[in-house]
Amino acid sequence: MHGPRDVRICLKEAATLAANGFEVLELAARADRAEEVRGVRIVPVGRARNRVDRFTRVLWRTYREARRSGASVFHLHDPELLPLGFALKLHGKRVVYDVHENVHLDIVAKPWLPSWSKPFLGWATQAVEALAARAFDQVVPATEGIAVRFPPEKTTRVRNAPYLAELYDPATARPFAERSARVAYVGGLGGLGDLKGVGLMLRAMAALPPDSPVRLVLGGPEPHPGFAEALRREPGGDRVDYVGLVDREQLRAILDDAIAGLVLYPPMPNNVDSEPVKFFEFLSAAIPVISSDFPLLRGLVERWECGRAVDAMDAEAVAAAIVELDRDRALAERLGRGGRAGIEREWNWEQEGDKLVALYRRLTAGGR
Repeated sequence: MHGPRDVRICLKEAATLAANGFEVLELAARADRAEEVRGVRIVPVGRARNRVDRFTRVLWRTYREARRSGASVFHLHDPELLPLGFALKLHGKRVVYDVHENVHLDIVAKPWLPSWSKPFLGWATQAVEALAARAFDQVVPATEGIAVRFPPEKTTRVRNAPYLAELYDPATARPFAERSARVAYVGGLGGLGDLKGVGLMLRAMAALPPDSPVRLVLGGPEPHPGFAEALRREPGGDRVDYVGLVDREQLRAILDDAIAGLVLYPPMPNNVDSEPVKFFEFLSAAIPVISSDFPLLRGLVERWECGRAVDAMDAEAVAAAIVELDRDRALAERLGRGGRAGIEREWNWEQEGDKLVALYRRLTAGGR
């Protein structure tokens, strides 16, 4: 259900397994054609026309392609695919469930679901996931907050950590004194509501002093038609440069000219214990972060000395942190180095990928 070049699924997990001698096929409903990416064979199974089609025709085609593949291990990335996993287990296959988020908490934020249905759907999701944990061979959660929900003996946490060299090269990185007065957020966008903090970012830009030169570079796919026009009409929108969907090279260029990255998710249930991949990508690019004041993020900001953690609803506090880093570029550069050092020590894909490869060696008894 994710895009065929999803960073965690394709460019990290699947590519790492392919580089370590495994034959990897990715069954992707959103792929337009068959292709090979970093040694991973992408097999399209047909785009869904709507949610009903996704749960019926596309799920059936995915199951059919899975059986046809002859693979020995099946790695699922969507709760919608859990029925497929149970069916594969009945055929004696090994199944891994990769859990990216606390789905039962994410259901609370789904605006298209009737409010009366959310408690039942949340309970049902937890029940099915618990059954899957018992039936499947392994659960691979992306965060510690997810991992605690599953049996330790069947759980291998693989963080969604950044590659060390993807977004940063110390030999070519631009000195902070020469950078534009820009802060950045590039990732998923939830519209002008505060699902991803876009509303708070706009309010923070509006709260900057009139003489401040700072602009926000905002990237990500349009969450709805007319999003770019709506941005410009909002207070603070005149300080935003919306660049749309960008590839990884474009992201690297944006971060190389930024003085800070913004990770200002609102205090919703699925956000408070999350480990936002953008937080760690910004640090991997050796730029400081201005993040929501959640316990995990605040602890890392303080321990690594890599930015500022602020009240997730206080636009004035965000604006003050932006002004501080713009006016004191030496401080911004020092905080960026602190974050980069933390990524190199503790939170990089090279370490996480090794855990995934070790798991697959166990699942395949050391074979392909």
